[in-house]
Amino acid sequence: MRPGRARRLALATAVIGSALALGVAPTASSAHPAAGATATPTLSTGLTYATPAAAGSVSRGLSVSLQSVSPVVSTAGEPATVTATVRNTTSRQLAEVVVGVRQAVAPMTSRDSVARWAGTNEPADGSLLASRTVRAGLAPGGSARVTLEVSGVGTGRSMTYGTIGVSIDATSGTAYGRQHTFLGYQRIKQYQPLRLAVAVPLLLPTQPALDGTAAGREDAWRDATGPRSRISRIVAATSGHPVTWVLDPQLVQPAHTLTPASTPGEGSTASPSSATTTPATGATTPTTPGASLGYAGSDAEVAARKALADRIASDTTEHPTLLLPAGDPDVVATTATSELADTTRSLVGGATAGTGGMRATTGTAWPADGSWSPSVESAVREAYGSDLTGALVDSRWATTSQVTPSAGQRTADGLPLVVYDDAMSTLLGRTTSRSAGAVATQQLVADTAALVTEQPGTVRSVAAVAPRDLDPDEGALDTMLDAVSDIPWLTTTSLTTLLRKARTDPGTPRVTQPEQLPSATPSPLDPTTARTVDDDVRAVRAMASVRRDGATYAPPWEQAAVRLTATSWRDDPGGFATALSALDAAASTDGLQVSPREVNFLADSGRVQITVVNTLDVDVHDVTLTLRPDNPRLRVDTPRVVLRIGAQSRTTVTFKVTAYAAGLVPITATLSTPDGTVIRSDAPIRIRVSPTGHWIYWLIAAVAAGLLVAGVWRGRRRGEDRSPGRADEDVSP
Repeated sequence: MRPGRARRLALATAVIGSALALGVAPTASSAHPAAGATATPTLSTGLTYATPAAAGSVSRGLSVSLQSVSPVVSTAGEPATVTATVRNTTSRQLAEVVVGVRQAVAPMTSRDSVARWAGTNEPADGSLLASRTVRAGLAPGGSARVTLEVSGVGTGRSMTYGTIGVSIDATSGTAYGRQHTFLGYQRIKQYQPLRLAVAVPLLLPTQPALDGTAAGREDAWRDATGPRSRISRIVAATSGHPVTWVLDPQLVQPAHTLTPASTPGEGSTASPSSATTTPATGATTPTTPGASLGYAGSDAEVAARKALADRIASDTTEHPTLLLPAGDPDVVATTATSELADTTRSLVGGATAGTGGMRATTGTAWPADGSWSPSVESAVREAYGSDLTGALVDSRWATTSQVTPSAGQRTADGLPLVVYDDAMSTLLGRTTSRSAGAVATQQLVADTAALVTEQPGTVRSVAAVAPRDLDPDEGALDTMLDAVSDIPWLTTTSLTTLLRKARTDPGTPRVTQPEQLPSATPSPLDPTTARTVDDDVRAVRAMASVRRDGATYAPPWEQAAVRLTATSWRDDPGGFATALSALDAAASTDGLQVSPREVNFLADSGRVQITVVNTLDVDVHDVTLTLRPDNPRLRVDTPRVVLRIGAQSRTTVTFKVTAYAAGLVPITATLSTPDGTVIRSDAPIRIRVSPTGHWIYWLIAAVAAGLLVAGVWRGRRRGEDRSPGRADEDVSP
């Protein structure tokens, strides 16, 4: 018999034997079945395993969801209690569902072996550790929670600490389900503990309705900052845990309530940068457009934002905090134009504005995807300038060693870096549900054990930074952070401590990068869209300077423009397009235009009437209309006039013009602000010029003289025709 066939037959025989043992001879741990549960892993030869819905799990008629492992690491010989939920996903009644925990033979002593077991769904090939049969029927769609006790997790193992891979199997007839996970243990401490820094970002979501004057703005802000919001869940889950916050300062900057400005008079300029605002309690008035993103549109919005800001500000005494530039701008993408680069520099410099003196570390860059390369470093240095004190870098961009390097590193010129572990950071992002969080937590236990095993006698540090779009189940994230404190081979530290040590420790290693760098998620803020944002901001400010409501019109859209530089849009290009379209609409100048017309001008000089239409819902003022002929056949003697037009109205003005030559003259009409900023400029007017000139008067005189001579001549002819002739001859008898 071929060796491969022999191995497959042996494996099939072992699987059948295991299934029979599991279904016929339950262990002592199954003596007290949970009411309403049923599970019996009956695995037979010839079964084709379905593609798993998630890594480490497989389901055909039964789904298995890990709920918890307690304790996460068994010490002093204590048993591990495994709790799982089994659900019937078929359309028929299932009976005798048997649930068992079986160990994998392969050791979990390397990070690769841990990742491999977590990402596959093969049957475990080791001994059965515990099983339980729930004999009550399981109706279609029904579920049962099953608890199994695994004793002696670390007994008889060569490693005195670590983890084992296990499979939680559920079977009932031909229906089965499986979930891979890990059980941790420690008999003896034979290592130097690993120092772990966990960080979570507190950032606003990429939600277009948060910006501008959208009708759903108030609801969007309530969803983003209210007590059930994603940010509030993160704040609650991290409470009481040694977690570093990576904070967008706009979450603690006071919101500004905009009040309508008084109607400007003739000649006034309503500049958005000098707009009157009435701050909410504790608010500060921004002096530079875009320097603060705290503009609010209603009392309800202000209240929701203030409640969250107060909670965050009070908890920063508990959590070391890294303060990002307001809005978390994409420092790499914003270098596409000089205007956006200037905006980012102003946000970097104003990061602490309005934070009430909150203790936080500033000047730490966090490029998109944690990327780091010569071009990224150049962009970061351009954005931060002398304010740059360090950077957060993903390990995929900054390691070439098979052994996980310590988190604190430096660039060639000495810039401190915290190289956070990509795999562990990803696990933080998987706390989206209790079950997913439980699986991720046990993988974190296994991954950290394998990391310690790489160099058990060396003191090392590692960092895990959750993704920007972290959206956790509060309980799942809280449980994972509890586990971090309960894992015996871990001690906790902070990102700020790691940065400080990288800056001051002369032994900090220089970062080495792989020859082939990974790909970063492309930014929707490419040079084209960046220029569009720049143009839109200028148009919004120009329109605001002539609108009656200019003081309240510009700030929300300036906020929207700055928010479009946020790094998180890389993961939401559709939302970016929606937000940019809204800004485009706000920047539109179509509300003011010169009415098109064509004029026949039959004179050397005279007047031409031009109509300007305002289709906006507000009055406009101090709009300068300038006419410029596109060729020298015509001159506008009074080319400028300042207008004031009511809402949904129009006005007609008269210009004095002089004609010099016949022909068609397009007229460019420019509408501009008091400071000369062009609102719009086009050529809707066409004048067909037919000038008369001085020769026409000589022609008229000649014609008149000719008419006079002709009249005299005709008069004389008529007189001659009427003069007396000869007398007729008398022929009478």
